[in-house]
Parts: sequence; structure tokens; C-alpha cells
Amino acid sequence: MMRSRPNEDAVEGHIEAPTTAETVNDTLFGGSRFMAWTIGPVAIVAAIGLALGPWACNTASVARAAVLVVLLMLAVAVIAPRRGAFAGRVVTGAVFLACLLYVVEMAIEGPDVTAKSGDPSLGNALQALVVFGIPCFWLTVRRRRR
Repeated sequence: MMRSRPNEDAVEGHIEAPTTAETVNDTLFGGSRFMAWTIGPVAIVAAIGLALGPWACNTASVARAAVLVVLLMLAVAVIAPRRGAFAGRVVTGAVFLACLLYVVEMAIEGPDVTAKSGDPSLGNALQALVVFGIPCFWLTVRRRRR
């Protein structure tokens, strides 16, 4: 395993920002106690709130169940990262699928030339896929094992 040399131009005491998706992945799902005690409980409370509402047999309930599973997997991934390594893959895979479905939906609707920057459009969907979806796909299929 190659060790990287410290940047010779780095300022003493300066903390460099993460530069790769795996570095961010290690911080989020790698056992950071700060992440475990902030994101974990919030995900659990959100999942409980989502589960307590009325359920019906329709598409919204299926989507709600999927979000519920992703929230619980997120809680497992940050609270017990070594035992629940699969949970991080479920979360990153869900983000990739959500971005991909967003692109497909916007492509079916057709291009909207009058869309503002915050409105749903094919351009925004592609941007979300590039910024969030592809890195999440990479983490889903290439995640390092500990």
C-alpha cells in the first residue's frame, strides 16, 4: 500500500478537504462518532415518524416504504459501520437509483426550455446524476471492505 506524502505547500495546522468519493464515504460510513450520534438518531426519528402515518395500498405507500428502508439503512450504516457495511451500499444505491429515475422521468416529459434553475428539468436531472448519482454508484459497486 502506497503512502501519500504530505503536501509540501500545505500550511501548518490546515486541514485539507476530502478530495475523493471514498474519503467522503469513509467519513460518513467509516465509524465517525460525530456522524453516528448526529445522523443516526435523526434517521431513526424520521423513520418512526414516517412509519406512524396512515398506510394504503397505492404507489405513495410503496415510495414511503422505500424511503423508510433507506432511512433505517442509513441509521445502521452510521451507527454500526463495521457490522452494517451492506447498509451503506443500500443507501448509496438508493441515491443512484433516485437520480437515474429523475433523469428518466424528465426525459419522458421532454425538455422544458422555460424552466428556471430550481425547477425540475432534464438539465437539472443530469446535473444531479453527475454530482450525486455517479459517485454513489461508484461507492455502491467499489466500496472497500475493512
